[in-house]
Amino acid sequence: MENKKGYTLIELVIAIGIVLILGTSIVSAYINLNRSRVSIYEIQDVSNKLQNAMENAIVSIKNSNSNVEYEDVNVELEKVSDDLFEVRVSFGEKYELKKLVKKGVYSD
Repeated sequence: MENKKGYTLIELVIAIGIVLILGTSIVSAYINLNRSRVSIYEIQDVSNKLQNAMENAIVSIKNSNSNVEYEDVNVELEKVSDDLFEVRVSFGEKYELKKLVKKGVYSD
């Protein structure tokens, strides 16, 4: 009986399986990386819009307006007592922030 060189069918199937598993892992990691980048850009966009809205709110409050809208960010100021205000910041329908602020605590 001669010694034949080559691969058996089982060896080829196992090698193809390993390559498929590695390829799937690499593609999955790449997709997750792109999703993370999109999430980071969304967070930065929300942060920038909120910052601009807060700056507009400060100017508006100094000019005696109680509500400010900037793009899809809404900032509302409601007087609770003589030295206490409730500030509500909403961004679209996803995010909302409420905070009680004492008069004179925050300044620019």
